[in-house]
Amino acid sequence: MFIFIFLSNIYQANSIDIREMCQISNLELTGAEGIRWMKCRSYKNDLKLRGITVAFRHGERSPMKIPDNLEDCDVKSKADKGRFRRYKKLAFSKKFQNYFQIDASLSNFSRVPDERKCESGMLTVNGAIQHLKLGRLFNDRYSKHLQNPEIQVTTSKFSRTFQSVLAFLSEFLPKTYIHITASNYSFQCTDSFCDCGKNVRWREIFKEQRDKYFENYIKTNKDLDLINKLRGFKDPLKLIDNMLGRYICRGKQLPDGMSYEILNEMLNITNIRSQKLFESDGLTKKLFYLEAWPVLSYVRQIIQETRDGNEKSFIQIFSGHDILLSPILRVLGISFDDPPHYTSRIVFEIYQDLNSKQDLYIRILYNGENRSWDAKFCEDSIHGMCRATEFEKFMEEKEYFKNIGMNGFEDSCQI
Repeated sequence: MFIFIFLSNIYQANSIDIREMCQISNLELTGAEGIRWMKCRSYKNDLKLRGITVAFRHGERSPMKIPDNLEDCDVKSKADKGRFRRYKKLAFSKKFQNYFQIDASLSNFSRVPDERKCESGMLTVNGAIQHLKLGRLFNDRYSKHLQNPEIQVTTSKFSRTFQSVLAFLSEFLPKTYIHITASNYSFQCTDSFCDCGKNVRWREIFKEQRDKYFENYIKTNKDLDLINKLRGFKDPLKLIDNMLGRYICRGKQLPDGMSYEILNEMLNITNIRSQKLFESDGLTKKLFYLEAWPVLSYVRQIIQETRDGNEKSFIQIFSGHDILLSPILRVLGISFDDPPHYTSRIVFEIYQDLNSKQDLYIRILYNGENRSWDAKFCEDSIHGMCRATEFEKFMEEKEYFKNIGMNGFEDSCQI
Protein backbone atom coordinates (compact mmCIF):
# COMPACT_ATOMS: atom_id res chain seq x y z
CA MET A 1 0.00 0.00 0.00
CA PHE A 2 1.22 3.48 -0.82
CA ILE A 3 1.54 5.69 2.24
CA PHE A 4 1.14 9.41 1.70
CA ILE A 5 2.95 11.82 4.00
CA PHE A 6 2.27 15.54 3.88
CA LEU A 7 5.18 17.71 2.86
CA SER A 8 4.46 20.27 5.54
CA ASN A 9 7.27 22.66 6.43
CA ILE A 10 9.34 21.03 3.74
CA TYR A 11 10.99 24.23 2.61
CA GLN A 12 12.73 24.74 5.94
CA ALA A 13 14.68 21.49 5.63
CA ASN A 14 18.13 21.67 4.03
CA SER A 15 20.02 24.47 2.32
CA ILE A 16 20.60 23.16 -1.20
CA ASP A 17 22.05 25.03 -4.19
CA ILE A 18 20.98 23.47 -7.47
CA ARG A 19 24.07 24.87 -9.24
CA GLU A 20 26.18 22.31 -7.39
CA MET A 21 24.38 19.58 -9.35
CA CYS A 22 26.34 20.55 -12.48
CA GLN A 23 29.82 20.06 -11.01
CA ILE A 24 31.32 22.73 -13.26
CA SER A 25 34.52 21.35 -14.82
CA ASN A 26 36.70 24.41 -14.21
CA LEU A 27 36.45 23.93 -10.45
CA GLU A 28 39.21 21.98 -8.71
CA LEU A 29 38.24 18.41 -7.83
CA THR A 30 39.33 17.36 -4.37
CA GLY A 31 38.66 14.51 -1.98
CA ALA A 32 40.00 12.55 0.99
CA GLU A 33 40.38 9.30 -0.97
CA GLY A 34 43.63 7.35 -0.66
CA ILE A 35 46.08 7.01 2.23
CA ARG A 36 47.16 10.63 2.70
CA TRP A 37 44.90 10.82 5.76
CA MET A 38 47.41 8.54 7.57
CA LYS A 39 50.35 10.89 7.03
CA CYS A 40 52.30 11.52 10.27
CA ARG A 41 50.06 9.07 12.16
CA SER A 42 51.74 6.52 14.44
CA TYR A 43 49.89 3.65 12.76
CA LYS A 44 50.82 4.66 9.19
CA ASN A 45 53.14 1.69 8.62
CA ASP A 46 50.75 -0.79 10.26
CA LEU A 47 47.95 -0.45 7.70
CA LYS A 48 47.91 -1.49 4.06
CA LEU A 49 45.28 -0.57 1.49
CA ARG A 50 44.09 -3.87 -0.04
CA GLY A 51 41.23 -2.86 -2.26
CA ILE A 52 38.66 -0.28 -3.31
CA THR A 53 35.11 -0.39 -4.62
CA VAL A 54 34.01 2.71 -6.54
CA ALA A 55 30.41 3.36 -7.56
CA PHE A 56 29.70 6.60 -9.41
CA ARG A 57 27.02 8.42 -11.33
CA HIS A 58 27.64 9.34 -14.96
CA GLY A 59 28.76 12.86 -15.80
CA GLU A 60 26.64 15.80 -16.92
CA ARG A 61 24.03 14.88 -19.53
CA SER A 62 21.35 16.54 -21.62
CA PRO A 63 17.76 16.52 -20.31
CA MET A 64 15.74 13.36 -20.86
CA LYS A 65 13.46 15.40 -23.14
CA ILE A 66 14.82 18.28 -25.22
CA PRO A 67 13.71 20.26 -28.28
CA ASP A 68 15.33 19.39 -31.60
CA ASN A 69 16.93 22.80 -31.98
CA LEU A 70 18.96 22.79 -28.75
CA GLU A 71 22.44 24.23 -29.26
CA ASP A 72 25.62 22.16 -29.32
CA CYS A 73 26.89 20.38 -26.21
CA ASP A 74 30.50 21.49 -26.45
CA VAL A 75 32.35 23.27 -23.64
CA LYS A 76 33.20 26.96 -23.77
CA SER A 77 36.71 27.25 -22.30
CA LYS A 78 39.77 26.76 -24.51
CA ALA A 79 41.41 24.57 -21.87
CA ASP A 80 38.47 22.17 -21.75
CA LYS A 81 38.17 22.14 -25.54
CA GLY A 82 41.82 21.17 -25.78
CA ARG A 83 41.49 18.51 -23.11
CA PHE A 84 38.53 16.90 -24.83
CA ARG A 85 40.20 17.07 -28.24
CA ARG A 86 43.23 15.18 -26.85
CA TYR A 87 41.02 12.63 -25.14
CA LYS A 88 38.93 12.08 -28.28
CA LYS A 89 42.08 11.40 -30.29
CA LEU A 90 43.23 8.92 -27.65
CA ALA A 91 39.83 7.19 -27.40
CA PHE A 92 39.77 6.40 -31.12
CA SER A 93 43.40 5.31 -31.30
CA LYS A 94 44.29 1.68 -31.95
CA LYS A 95 46.45 1.59 -28.83
CA PHE A 96 43.54 2.68 -26.62
CA GLN A 97 41.18 0.13 -28.14
CA ASN A 98 43.66 -2.68 -27.52
CA TYR A 99 43.51 -2.08 -23.77
CA PHE A 100 39.77 -2.65 -23.48
CA GLN A 101 37.74 -5.78 -24.02
CA ILE A 102 34.14 -4.60 -24.20
CA ASP A 103 30.93 -6.61 -23.94
CA ALA A 104 29.19 -6.94 -27.29
CA SER A 105 26.10 -5.15 -25.96
CA LEU A 106 28.20 -1.99 -25.57
CA SER A 107 29.95 -2.10 -28.93
CA ASN A 108 27.45 0.16 -30.74
CA PHE A 109 28.04 3.07 -28.38
CA SER A 110 30.43 5.84 -29.39
CA ARG A 111 33.45 6.09 -27.11
CA VAL A 112 32.98 9.83 -26.61
CA PRO A 113 29.99 12.20 -26.52
CA ASP A 114 29.05 14.24 -29.57
CA GLU A 115 30.15 17.86 -29.17
CA ARG A 116 28.16 18.98 -32.22
CA LYS A 117 24.66 18.45 -30.86
CA CYS A 118 22.74 17.70 -27.68
CA GLU A 119 20.65 14.53 -27.62
CA SER A 120 18.12 13.44 -25.01
CA GLY A 121 19.78 11.78 -22.02
CA MET A 122 23.23 11.73 -23.63
CA LEU A 123 26.52 12.63 -21.96
CA THR A 124 27.86 16.09 -22.75
CA VAL A 125 31.50 16.96 -23.38
CA ASN A 126 31.59 18.48 -19.91
CA GLY A 127 30.33 15.16 -18.53
CA ALA A 128 33.30 13.35 -20.08
CA ILE A 129 35.72 15.97 -18.76
CA GLN A 130 34.29 15.53 -15.25
CA HIS A 131 35.24 11.85 -15.36
CA LEU A 132 38.67 12.59 -16.84
CA LYS A 133 39.31 14.77 -13.79
CA LEU A 134 37.94 12.16 -11.41
CA GLY A 135 40.14 9.49 -13.00
CA ARG A 136 43.19 11.71 -12.66
CA LEU A 137 42.42 12.30 -8.97
CA PHE A 138 42.08 8.56 -8.35
CA ASN A 139 45.30 7.80 -10.24
CA ASP A 140 47.08 10.24 -7.96
CA ARG A 141 45.56 8.73 -4.81
CA TYR A 142 45.67 4.99 -5.56
CA SER A 143 48.07 3.99 -8.36
CA LYS A 144 51.10 3.59 -6.07
CA HIS A 145 49.20 1.62 -3.45
CA LEU A 146 47.19 -0.85 -5.55
CA GLN A 147 49.77 -2.33 -7.91
CA ASN A 148 48.90 -5.21 -10.27
CA PRO A 149 45.33 -5.32 -8.96
CA GLU A 150 42.51 -7.66 -9.87
CA ILE A 151 40.15 -5.33 -11.73
CA GLN A 152 36.38 -5.59 -12.17
CA VAL A 153 34.57 -2.92 -14.22
CA THR A 154 30.81 -2.89 -14.72
CA THR A 155 28.53 -0.39 -16.45
CA SER A 156 24.83 -0.19 -17.18
CA LYS A 157 23.79 -0.45 -20.83
CA PHE A 158 23.59 3.27 -21.53
CA SER A 159 25.97 5.34 -23.63
CA ARG A 160 26.30 7.95 -20.86
CA THR A 161 27.53 5.41 -18.30
CA PHE A 162 29.76 3.65 -20.84
CA GLN A 163 31.36 6.92 -22.00
CA SER A 164 31.78 8.04 -18.38
CA VAL A 165 33.65 4.90 -17.35
CA LEU A 166 35.89 5.03 -20.45
CA ALA A 167 36.91 8.60 -19.65
CA PHE A 168 37.48 7.67 -16.00
CA LEU A 169 39.60 4.60 -16.85
CA SER A 170 41.72 6.50 -19.39
CA GLU A 171 43.09 8.62 -16.53
CA PHE A 172 42.78 6.28 -13.54
CA LEU A 173 44.24 3.11 -15.08
CA PRO A 174 46.02 4.12 -18.31
CA LYS A 175 47.74 1.37 -20.30
CA THR A 176 45.94 -1.34 -18.33
CA TYR A 177 44.17 -4.28 -19.95
CA ILE A 178 40.58 -4.19 -18.72
CA HIS A 179 37.36 -6.04 -19.47
CA ILE A 180 34.25 -3.86 -19.26
CA THR A 181 31.18 -5.89 -18.31
CA ALA A 182 27.64 -4.75 -19.07
CA SER A 183 24.94 -5.25 -16.48
CA ASN A 184 21.29 -5.67 -17.39
CA TYR A 185 20.35 -3.72 -14.29
CA SER A 186 20.85 -0.22 -12.91
CA PHE A 187 21.94 -1.83 -9.62
CA GLN A 188 24.97 -3.43 -11.35
CA CYS A 189 24.32 -7.11 -10.64
CA THR A 190 26.26 -9.50 -12.88
CA ASP A 191 25.90 -12.70 -10.80
CA SER A 192 23.11 -15.10 -9.87
CA PHE A 193 23.25 -14.28 -6.14
CA CYS A 194 21.77 -10.82 -6.82
CA ASP A 195 19.80 -11.37 -10.02
CA CYS A 196 16.24 -10.20 -9.36
CA GLY A 197 14.39 -9.27 -12.54
CA LYS A 198 11.35 -8.12 -10.56
CA ASN A 199 13.35 -5.11 -9.41
CA VAL A 200 12.82 -3.52 -12.81
CA ARG A 201 9.03 -3.56 -12.40
CA TRP A 202 9.24 -2.46 -8.76
CA ARG A 203 11.39 0.48 -9.81
CA GLU A 204 8.64 1.52 -12.25
CA ILE A 205 6.02 1.20 -9.49
CA PHE A 206 8.25 3.31 -7.24
CA LYS A 207 8.37 6.05 -9.91
CA GLU A 208 4.58 5.97 -10.21
CA GLN A 209 4.16 6.23 -6.44
CA ARG A 210 6.75 8.99 -6.23
CA ASP A 211 4.80 11.03 -8.81
CA LYS A 212 1.51 10.24 -7.05
CA TYR A 213 2.99 11.44 -3.78
CA PHE A 214 3.47 14.93 -5.19
CA GLU A 215 0.14 14.97 -7.05
CA ASN A 216 -1.69 14.14 -3.82
CA TYR A 217 0.09 16.91 -2.00
CA ILE A 218 -0.99 19.51 -4.57
CA LYS A 219 -4.60 18.26 -4.61
CA THR A 220 -4.84 18.15 -0.83
CA ASN A 221 -3.31 21.57 -0.24
CA LYS A 222 -4.62 23.25 -3.41
CA ASP A 223 -1.23 24.93 -3.73
CA LEU A 224 -1.70 26.91 -6.95
CA ASP A 225 1.56 28.77 -6.43
CA LEU A 226 3.47 25.48 -6.51
CA ILE A 227 1.62 24.40 -9.66
CA ASN A 228 2.65 27.65 -11.39
CA LYS A 229 6.27 27.15 -10.38
CA LEU A 230 6.33 23.75 -12.10
CA ARG A 231 5.73 25.46 -15.48
CA GLY A 232 3.70 22.56 -16.87
CA PHE A 233 5.89 19.74 -15.55
CA LYS A 234 4.06 17.13 -13.49
CA ASP A 235 6.90 16.54 -11.06
CA PRO A 236 9.75 18.65 -9.58
CA LEU A 237 12.38 16.17 -10.84
CA LYS A 238 11.31 16.74 -14.44
CA LEU A 239 11.53 20.52 -14.01
CA ILE A 240 14.96 20.20 -12.38
CA ASP A 241 16.21 17.93 -15.17
CA ASN A 242 15.08 20.40 -17.83
CA MET A 243 16.55 23.46 -16.14
CA LEU A 244 19.90 21.76 -15.47
CA GLY A 245 20.35 20.43 -18.99
CA ARG A 246 19.09 23.44 -20.93
CA TYR A 247 20.21 26.37 -18.80
CA ILE A 248 22.20 25.95 -15.59
CA CYS A 249 24.84 23.45 -16.72
CA ARG A 250 25.04 25.16 -20.13
CA GLY A 251 25.87 28.48 -18.46
CA LYS A 252 22.73 30.15 -19.81
CA GLN A 253 20.37 32.57 -18.12
CA LEU A 254 17.23 31.04 -16.62
CA PRO A 255 13.99 31.66 -18.55
CA ASP A 256 11.64 34.45 -17.47
CA GLY A 257 9.71 33.66 -14.31
CA MET A 258 12.21 31.05 -13.14
CA SER A 259 14.72 31.62 -10.33
CA TYR A 260 17.33 29.69 -8.38
CA GLU A 261 15.18 30.17 -5.30
CA ILE A 262 12.30 28.29 -6.96
CA LEU A 263 14.60 25.53 -8.21
CA ASN A 264 16.25 25.10 -4.82
CA GLU A 265 12.75 24.78 -3.36
CA MET A 266 11.94 22.05 -5.90
CA LEU A 267 15.20 20.25 -5.16
CA ASN A 268 14.43 20.38 -1.47
CA ILE A 269 11.02 18.82 -2.13
CA THR A 270 12.55 15.89 -4.02
CA ASN A 271 15.17 15.43 -1.31
CA ILE A 272 12.68 15.21 1.55
CA ARG A 273 10.22 13.14 -0.49
CA SER A 274 12.86 10.48 -1.16
CA GLN A 275 13.75 10.25 2.52
CA LYS A 276 10.11 10.05 3.63
CA LEU A 277 9.26 7.36 1.09
CA PHE A 278 12.16 5.20 2.26
CA GLU A 279 11.20 5.61 5.89
CA SER A 280 7.46 5.12 5.45
CA ASP A 281 6.66 3.15 2.31
CA GLY A 282 7.24 -0.61 2.45
CA LEU A 283 7.83 -0.99 -1.28
CA THR A 284 10.51 1.72 -1.43
CA LYS A 285 12.50 0.26 1.46
CA LYS A 286 12.32 -3.28 0.03
CA LEU A 287 13.33 -2.01 -3.40
CA PHE A 288 16.31 -0.08 -2.05
CA TYR A 289 17.57 -3.00 0.06
CA LEU A 290 17.43 -5.26 -2.98
CA GLU A 291 19.13 -2.68 -5.22
CA ALA A 292 21.94 -2.02 -2.72
CA TRP A 293 22.60 -5.75 -2.21
CA PRO A 294 24.83 -6.35 -5.30
CA VAL A 295 27.45 -3.60 -4.82
CA LEU A 296 27.61 -4.10 -1.05
CA SER A 297 28.05 -7.84 -1.63
CA TYR A 298 30.93 -7.18 -4.02
CA VAL A 299 32.57 -5.07 -1.29
CA ARG A 300 32.16 -8.00 1.08
CA GLN A 301 33.87 -10.28 -1.47
CA ILE A 302 37.04 -8.16 -1.29
CA ILE A 303 37.01 -8.45 2.50
CA GLN A 304 36.48 -12.21 2.41
CA GLU A 305 39.17 -12.86 -0.20
CA THR A 306 41.66 -10.74 1.73
CA ARG A 307 40.77 -12.53 4.95
CA ASP A 308 41.23 -15.89 3.19
CA GLY A 309 44.83 -15.01 2.36
CA ASN A 310 44.59 -13.69 -1.20
CA GLU A 311 47.64 -11.45 -1.58
CA LYS A 312 46.28 -9.53 -4.57
CA SER A 313 44.88 -6.04 -4.37
CA PHE A 314 41.40 -5.35 -5.75
CA ILE A 315 39.70 -2.60 -7.73
CA GLN A 316 35.96 -2.71 -8.43
CA ILE A 317 34.33 0.03 -10.52
CA PHE A 318 30.60 0.47 -11.13
CA SER A 319 29.42 3.14 -13.57
CA GLY A 320 25.75 3.89 -13.12
CA HIS A 321 23.07 6.43 -12.38
CA ASP A 322 21.73 8.37 -9.41
CA ILE A 323 19.55 5.32 -8.67
CA LEU A 324 22.70 3.24 -8.17
CA LEU A 325 23.97 5.51 -5.38
CA SER A 326 20.74 6.48 -3.61
CA PRO A 327 19.77 2.95 -2.43
CA ILE A 328 23.30 2.26 -1.15
CA LEU A 329 23.39 5.49 0.85
CA ARG A 330 19.87 4.99 2.24
CA VAL A 331 20.58 1.41 3.30
CA LEU A 332 23.85 2.41 5.00
CA GLY A 333 22.10 5.27 6.79
CA ILE A 334 24.34 7.96 5.26
CA SER A 335 22.51 11.25 4.72
CA PHE A 336 22.82 12.96 1.33
CA ASP A 337 21.09 15.34 -1.06
CA ASP A 338 18.88 13.33 -3.39
CA PRO A 339 19.32 13.03 -6.32
CA PRO A 340 23.14 12.83 -6.12
CA HIS A 341 24.81 15.35 -8.43
CA TYR A 342 26.56 14.39 -11.67
CA THR A 343 29.76 12.37 -11.12
CA SER A 344 28.85 11.68 -7.48
CA ARG A 345 30.88 8.80 -6.08
CA ILE A 346 30.88 6.33 -3.22
CA VAL A 347 34.21 4.71 -2.38
CA PHE A 348 34.79 1.76 -0.07
CA GLU A 349 38.45 1.35 0.95
CA ILE A 350 39.57 -1.92 2.57
CA TYR A 351 42.61 -1.83 4.87
CA GLN A 352 44.55 -4.65 6.50
CA ASP A 353 46.52 -4.51 9.76
CA LEU A 354 49.94 -5.92 8.87
CA ASN A 355 50.55 -6.91 12.49
CA SER A 356 47.38 -9.00 12.59
CA LYS A 357 46.28 -9.87 9.07
CA GLN A 358 42.80 -10.98 10.14
CA ASP A 359 42.11 -7.43 11.34
CA LEU A 360 40.50 -5.62 8.43
CA TYR A 361 38.90 -2.19 8.28
CA ILE A 362 36.53 -0.42 5.91
CA ARG A 363 36.53 3.29 5.13
CA ILE A 364 33.51 4.78 3.32
CA LEU A 365 33.72 8.06 1.43
CA TYR A 366 30.96 9.94 -0.34
CA ASN A 367 32.04 12.67 -2.76
CA GLY A 368 35.47 12.76 -1.17
CA GLU A 369 34.31 13.04 2.44
CA ASN A 370 34.88 10.29 5.00
CA ARG A 371 31.42 9.17 6.14
CA SER A 372 32.43 5.87 7.78
CA TRP A 373 31.10 6.73 11.22
CA ASP A 374 27.70 7.63 9.74
CA ALA A 375 27.15 4.06 8.52
CA LYS A 376 24.54 2.31 10.68
CA PHE A 377 26.66 -0.82 11.10
CA CYS A 378 29.72 1.09 12.35
CA GLU A 379 29.61 0.73 16.12
CA ASP A 380 33.32 1.11 16.80
CA SER A 381 35.24 3.65 14.70
CA ILE A 382 38.99 2.95 14.59
CA HIS A 383 41.26 5.62 13.07
CA GLY A 384 38.21 6.97 11.23
CA MET A 385 37.37 3.53 9.84
CA CYS A 386 34.95 0.75 10.76
CA ARG A 387 35.83 -2.81 11.64
CA ALA A 388 35.23 -5.03 8.64
CA THR A 389 33.67 -7.64 10.93
CA GLU A 390 30.84 -5.19 11.65
CA PHE A 391 30.20 -4.75 7.93
CA GLU A 392 30.32 -8.52 7.39
CA LYS A 393 27.76 -9.03 10.14
CA PHE A 394 25.54 -6.34 8.60
CA MET A 395 25.82 -8.13 5.24
CA GLU A 396 24.96 -11.61 6.50
CA GLU A 397 22.01 -12.52 4.29
CA LYS A 398 19.47 -13.18 7.04
CA GLU A 399 20.64 -10.17 9.06
CA TYR A 400 20.53 -7.85 6.04
CA PHE A 401 17.10 -8.81 4.75
CA LYS A 402 15.65 -8.88 8.25
CA ASN A 403 15.53 -5.08 7.86
CA ILE A 404 12.67 -5.51 5.37
CA GLY A 405 11.01 -8.41 7.16
CA MET A 406 12.43 -11.12 4.90
CA ASN A 407 14.58 -14.22 5.51
CA GLY A 408 16.94 -13.71 2.59
CA PHE A 409 17.45 -12.59 -1.00
CA GLU A 410 15.29 -15.28 -2.56
CA ASP A 411 12.32 -14.47 -0.31
CA SER A 412 12.75 -10.76 -0.96
CA CYS A 413 12.78 -11.24 -4.72
CA GLN A 414 9.44 -13.05 -4.56
CA ILE A 415 7.52 -10.30 -2.74
